[in-house]
Amino acid sequence: MDYKEFLETVTQNLRHALGESCRIDVCPLQKNNGVTLDGIRLYQNGQLFVPTIYLNAYFDAYKNHAMNIEEILSDILGLYQNAMPPSRLSPEFMSDFDSLKSRVMYRLIHTESNQELLKEVPSIRFLDLSVVFFLYIEENAVGQLTTPIRKEHLRQWKIGVSDLWKLARVNTPTAYPPVIQNMSETLNDLHNLHADTSNTIVSTEINRTTIGEPDETECETTPPIYILTNSSGLYGAGCMLYPTVLEDLSDRLNQDLLILPSSIHEVLILPADTPIGLRELQMMISTINHTEVLPEDRLSNQIYFYRREDGMIDILPEELFATVSTSYEQ
Repeated sequence: MDYKEFLETVTQNLRHALGESCRIDVCPLQKNNGVTLDGIRLYQNGQLFVPTIYLNAYFDAYKNHAMNIEEILSDILGLYQNAMPPSRLSPEFMSDFDSLKSRVMYRLIHTESNQELLKEVPSIRFLDLSVVFFLYIEENAVGQLTTPIRKEHLRQWKIGVSDLWKLARVNTPTAYPPVIQNMSETLNDLHNLHADTSNTIVSTEINRTTIGEPDETECETTPPIYILTNSSGLYGAGCMLYPTVLEDLSDRLNQDLLILPSSIHEVLILPADTPIGLRELQMMISTINHTEVLPEDRLSNQIYFYRREDGMIDILPEELFATVSTSYEQ
């Protein structure tokens, strides 16, 4: 069975299971970084918001004999039933902006890789990245229900991008508080995590515990690497824009910081005097992006530099490479 036949089989079986009153749409949907996935949406009773369930991973599972059609259909129906939004989400829900203000959040994406998306959504440039906005609806057994804020919404609400930013910069750290963990602790978490997730369609993130101070007992010869994300583990790279997060870590380490954007979900942070050479760090980012991170989850190949003196973040310029690591590279 090829992919087209797979889509038709899934659609026909779902229509049989849910009845003709259920409208089933299968369409390509643009994800982050221009990645396109096929999503299925099941509409009943004139619903405005319905979950999108992506089929590409299911087809991979089918090809690899990890799931048969019956298991796939059962999984999709289970996700659909568990992820249904509350009935209060009527068309009027999106029209009253005053009631939505506390739901306005932001995330970071790569600007150049998302040119088509950025034509449709309000955004704010930040270095080689863009801040984009979404509405948080709720969290259920399947995950978070969110919806992107588009330019048409701004016209409907009669507001500007700056209004979104004023709300999102306050709401996002509250709804998604920052989490910092030493990478060695995370590796221990991964080692102790009991899971064979090779057949999992819907991924889950590890719950990390916020640390108060850097690990003083860490071996001095091992440069510390910290992971910065948020409490949900989703779109946590935006935490580097949270007020005082980098400032606090920089003060604890008593120096400037290097920031490696390992994905849209998290960034790696090192003290600027790390003995790891910058070429090695660039290779680390490139390797992570091309071997460990899904194309739609990639953020940037740049190294960012946080200056403790003025609290600014910049792309690390070529002339600063030697300045940062001269003492350690012979």
